[in-house]
Amino acid sequence: MQSPGITPGHSIYTANCRHSCELSALNIGKVLEFLRQNGYTITDDIGLADVVLINSCCVISGKRNLVRSALEMALNSAHIEKIILFGCFAGIQTGKISKIIKIPSKSIEQIDDYFDHHISIENIEIQRINQNIFTPYQASFDSGLNYVLISQGCVNRCSYCNIKNAKGEVQSRPVDEIVEDIRKRITDDAKEFILAADDCGSYGRDIGTDIVSLIRKIFASDPRIKIRLHYLFPRVLIENEQAFMALFATGRITYVNFPIQSGAQRILNLMNRSYDIVQVLHIVSHIKRMSPRTWLYTHIIVNFPTETERDLQASLHASEIFDEALFMNYSKNPLTPAFRLPDVDKKQKQRTLKTVSAFLKTGHKGLLIDSDSGAPL
Repeated sequence: MQSPGITPGHSIYTANCRHSCELSALNIGKVLEFLRQNGYTITDDIGLADVVLINSCCVISGKRNLVRSALEMALNSAHIEKIILFGCFAGIQTGKISKIIKIPSKSIEQIDDYFDHHISIENIEIQRINQNIFTPYQASFDSGLNYVLISQGCVNRCSYCNIKNAKGEVQSRPVDEIVEDIRKRITDDAKEFILAADDCGSYGRDIGTDIVSLIRKIFASDPRIKIRLHYLFPRVLIENEQAFMALFATGRITYVNFPIQSGAQRILNLMNRSYDIVQVLHIVSHIKRMSPRTWLYTHIIVNFPTETERDLQASLHASEIFDEALFMNYSKNPLTPAFRLPDVDKKQKQRTLKTVSAFLKTGHKGLLIDSDSGAPL
């Protein structure tokens, strides 16, 4: 084990903490709370700091560029003794620089190895996302809800995704541990919980169980509990259709993010997302009829390599089945198979973005995100 070299006498400057997804916000929130509870000084002035903590994302080019800029700023500050690169980008970054300590999200326990502490990172509990370090994209986001991390990583092999490179295969928490975690948090004002994972559908594949079994156990533990599912790979719906229908019929699943990513089967095949989109949309429509109060959310990538106008229209049509959709302009990731696919030409890209923007202005609830900045277009 690395001897802790950073002590509470150090002042820590944090960078990029706002530029993250919910899972990243939970993880960096846990690290920041660890630092506070162990007596570290956190400053927003790099001139007063001797350690820099950079939260990182590897999904889109704009966020990767933010990480590179933060690293350059820290490396060019001669008074900075150590740089902690934390998060998904740390999981894919290669090469060594003496000042930089890389701690991937999946190895958050390594925080203990580098920071002197009397409270371990594993004993820090984060139940809600701090609004100071996270800006939600969806209108349905509720900052007052409790998050319960059930797993990290996934079993899928999407051709465009860097998360697999950063986090690897799924690592699931035991069912009984999750159920007990939820049970002890229940109060009269807190009976709804968000099950958080890179893919809830991958949950349990590494420990001999699955997401359906987990939900059943959670519901059986207390009839007051309601849940939200944060990312559910659509193929899992097909594999467990009847079981999911029974769960939705209870009315206790209030929100699900089904990231279909495209409404065009040809594009899904290029994405290596192994499901029949017609079958998935049929099941989603059934869920809407069975549980009309469940908020159904989706993610859709536009301008994916070789996407045509016909493919785009299929995605727009598919999005209408959902209550809300996040459209993301495709971002090339050099470490992924999709990077080698022929790109959409610039004029077509601009036409696509204008088409999606016009679609959203006609009353369809959703948002279009720029791949370079991560900001709404």
